[in-house]
Amino acid sequence: GKLLEIDANIDAYITAKSVVQTDPKKTRVHLEGVAQKAIQDHKNKNSYRKPNILAISIGNCPAYIFANEIPVNRFVSVVPGSSLPECIRDSRATGKIFRASTKPFEEYKKELNHLGPISNLDNLKVNELELHLGDSDLFIPSKYGDELVDAIRAKGHNHKINIYKDAGHVEALLTF
Repeated sequence: GKLLEIDANIDAYITAKSVVQTDPKKTRVHLEGVAQKAIQDHKNKNSYRKPNILAISIGNCPAYIFANEIPVNRFVSVVPGSSLPECIRDSRATGKIFRASTKPFEEYKKELNHLGPISNLDNLKVNELELHLGDSDLFIPSKYGDELVDAIRAKGHNHKINIYKDAGHVEALLTF
């Protein structure tokens, strides 16, 4: 949900620390809720200005959904992954939650595939897209960042890529 409103020009949204659940439906409901709240808040402002977005880690999921619906000026995407189910399964941070689940991977895919950044590129409305990735990320495995970069290039979006050498998730965040 919405974390704070600093002033009329800055809104910050945060995902729950426990956003990734053993029940992928709960994860879906939470992330969709964050995205829809941000979209609705922006529409309620009747603003014609294009917002800037800073998205970090799993927060990239609702941010890409937002930018697929609302035109955005500058979008800074820090340590994103491509596909949410695979990132959850293969992450050093969330893999244990997936393994503790009684739900099969197919259910994670059914519930969460549409939330991943790679699933929200077709209608992406951004003037500038900037990605910051660590090449040794184990929380959102680097291969999923690379996959997202390839998909962005294939879609022809105007973008800038910053890949931090020998940086994991936290190091990439700190370097950013």
